[in-house]
Parts: sequence; C-alpha cells; structure tokens
Amino acid sequence: MYKASLTSKGQLTIPKEIRDFLELDTGDEVVFTVTDIDNKTIFFEKVEKKELCPACNGTGEFIENNLPCFLCDQAKYITKDKQIINPQLLYTLAKNKVTLTMKTQEPVSGKGIKMYEIPRITLSSIVYPETVLNKIQDLLQMELLKEYSPKNLYNPLDVFDSNLNNILELFITQKGKEEVKAWFWGTKRKNI
Repeated sequence: MYKASLTSKGQLTIPKEIRDFLELDTGDEVVFTVTDIDNKTIFFEKVEKKELCPACNGTGEFIENNLPCFLCDQAKYITKDKQIINPQLLYTLAKNKVTLTMKTQEPVSGKGIKMYEIPRITLSSIVYPETVLNKIQDLLQMELLKEYSPKNLYNPLDVFDSNLNNILELFITQKGKEEVKAWFWGTKRKNI
C-alpha cells in the first residue's frame, strides 16, 4: 500500500512506484472511478492515448476484402504509447491466421552472421491478400524503424543517402517508401 498527502491546493502526488508501474509521464491523464460509495473507495487508471488504426482507417475491417482488421483487432483504434509489436498483436495475428516473422540476423555464407540494426519483418497468411499484408507490414516496419533507429539515423539531418537506401529496402509498398523518404528528406530540405 502506498500513501500520499493532500496539499493545500487540493492536489495529491502519486507515489513514484505507482507512476513507474503505470508508466505515467508529465501530461498523462488518469481516470478516477468511484467503486464503492459506502467505503469511499475509488479506482484510478491511466488513460491510454488512442489513434485511428492506420491499417483499416478506423473501420475495424478491410472492407474491400470483407476481412477483419488484425492490427486493431476490429477495435478501430490502436494505443499510441504501446510498442506496436506486443503480445496482444501476436495473439490477434495468430487468431486471424497471420504469421509474423522477425529477423535480427542472417547467415552469410563463408562470412558468419550479418546483424541487422533494425529488425526486418515479414507477414504471411493464407487468408489475407498480399496487398493487405504488404500495407500492414510497411506500417509495422515503420514503427520498428522509429523504435530501433540509432539516434543519428533517427535525426533526419544526419541521414546519408546510402543509409536511406538501406532503410528503403525494408519496405515493400511505394507508399511506405515515399513516407520514409518524406520522413527523412522532408525535414532535411526544410532546414537547408
């Protein structure tokens, strides 16, 4: 059990252990819910930041294919703060007969093992068409790029064309490649 004292301004400081447990940062919101009026008991939880699912555009399905969206699990929204590849996504993929393969290294004949700075993912399915898989694979790859990029690579001003070409090889769709180019080059050109 953790305790906090009420300040003269009517505020409470949430103990550090609780903030760490809930992964609360400055500006995060929490919701308070009365759970027992008689015992004056409340429950509070972090409000997850949500955004429309980029795979299905908030419809919960791939309308043109009449298939459920496996990125948001038909919820129409994804949690913004979560790592995109998480246990919930892996469960949803399996439930929808989609396989995710992630490579962090690859054997090179006669030279040992080549390590990748950014994991490379591949989606496959006997249910979903390749167009849907490619689109979502690029979305997931972009999130991995944001998460795993070395800081000098993540800063658009420090990206060299040779590095960018290596990054572009991770993407399948032209839209994904254009988004990556805009991400790096767009900021670079604005600052020149």
